[in-house]
Parts: sequence; structure tokens; C-alpha cells
Amino acid sequence: MVKKNERRGLQRLGRIINQITDPAIRKRGFLHTEVISRWDVIVGDDLSKASIPQRISHPSRHGEPAVLHVCVESARATEFQHMIPLVIERVNTYFGYRAIGAVRLNQNEIKKEPLSVLSPSVTSAQKLPAALENRISETRDLGLREALKALGKRLQGS
Repeated sequence: MVKKNERRGLQRLGRIINQITDPAIRKRGFLHTEVISRWDVIVGDDLSKASIPQRISHPSRHGEPAVLHVCVESARATEFQHMIPLVIERVNTYFGYRAIGAVRLNQNEIKKEPLSVLSPSVTSAQKLPAALENRISETRDLGLREALKALGKRLQGS
């Protein structure tokens, strides 16, 4: 018998990702995981390309705003330093209260790799096993069929 709270089958990752990542993110001081997951929305696309939030440190006194530690590319650090009041304002506006009172910068290389549809190891010349090819060919939706083929080739290549 299935309990009311249990779900059978597959679940969308977007619905459960916060349950998975929250404990690890909270260890870094992030009470609000949105600072990491929505950094580009909070500070803007231009600033988010050159920076990554690292952690939030909370002062020992209650009621004091926290300090946001951000890793910034060395080439953009001076620009980001001038934008700190704007970053504080945007983070606080996003949360609706004075969550951040200061920002500390750490200069380092930012490695944000662009997401690719297929990895370089996957080529269109790869063949899927016949049983899988037959099963996929039964799919009526052409877009879904192509996506399943690409997924099969990618999994086969890894």
C-alpha cells in the first residue's frame, strides 16, 4: 500500500532539487538557497557572469545583517567593488528585508562552463542497440523520439 506522501515513478528534478541541495548549501551559511540558484536574477546578468556567491557569514550579534562573500574575476574586481552598494540593495530587495549588510570580495578565476546539448564524445554516427532502437521507434512524437535517441547515445558514450 502506498502512503499518501510517497510518490511512485519519476519526479521532476526541479521540484526536488532544493530538498537535495539545501543541507549542503546551509553548511556554507546560506539560509536562503536562492542567493546561489538565482544569482543571475538577483544581481543581473552582467555581474553574475563575473562572480559567484561563496558563503554568508552571520555576525555573533542578533539583528545584525550578514556578510556576503563573493568570488569575483580579478579583471572585474574593481568594477564589482564599485557596484557593492547596488549588489547589497538588490539582494535585500529580493528578500524584502535587510539580509546583507556588507559584501567581501575574493578575487579568483571563475569557471562557468556553458551547457552543451551533447558532449563532444557523442557523435551522430554512434548506433544504439537494436532493442532500444525498436523501442524508441514506437514513440509517436517525433521530438520525443529524437530526444530519446540523443539521450541513448549520450548514455552509451559515458
